[in-house]
Amino acid sequence: MTRTVAFLRDQPTDHLLHAVEAFPHLERYGLLSSFASTRHGEAVSAVHALIDVWFASADGDSDRLIHTYDRCLGVARWAFAPDNWQDREQFLRLLLRQATADRHNLPDALLDRMAMWYAELIQIGELPEDVAGRLQIWA
Repeated sequence: MTRTVAFLRDQPTDHLLHAVEAFPHLERYGLLSSFASTRHGEAVSAVHALIDVWFASADGDSDRLIHTYDRCLGVARWAFAPDNWQDREQFLRLLLRQATADRHNLPDALLDRMAMWYAELIQIGELPEDVAGRLQIWA
């Protein structure tokens, strides 16, 4: 892809690719190419949703932080095909790591929704138990 951009001499795309290359988890491109619809009818990629969470966490705006986590739950549920547990695992690993850091800023209701949703993914088979065992979530 980098060679194609160089051939086209597309500088904005080159800059974008340079930024995205910083994400080692994107070697399969699943987080870039997996999209979900939001409640407001927008399409959001998995990587965009994660970046929003990271920036909202840094901003300290609790309403925005809650909104971005809610959106990530929708992305995690709907952006990946049922058998695409590898990209979902990467997404959840990054999301849960950040949620652990933000835990003191998140309401209990949101944390409970995250835990119930996680258990539901395991129950319906969209997250194999061996994968679930590799991901850590609070009890």
